[in-house]
Amino acid sequence: MPDPILNNLISGFSVELLRQFFRQKLYSFRPFDENYDHLFYDNGAVNEHFLDITKIGEADVKDSESLIVIAARTLSQLTSR
Repeated sequence: MPDPILNNLISGFSVELLRQFFRQKLYSFRPFDENYDHLFYDNGAVNEHFLDITKIGEADVKDSESLIVIAARTLSQLTSR
């Protein structure tokens, strides 16, 4: 049976739905709202295609590794690639 949150993400993306998805899949997921635009201010290739680069959460995964979840608004058309 398809995951309803995943189906909602596919049909109408939002950052809040992405957070819900990670909360559901990773018990250690913690939401954040930290802007990362300043990390890319001198990278023209990134700035040319993305805005509002934001850390929306993080999670601890096995072997003391961490997962950082970042979302950004694209200025380009999304493709299947």
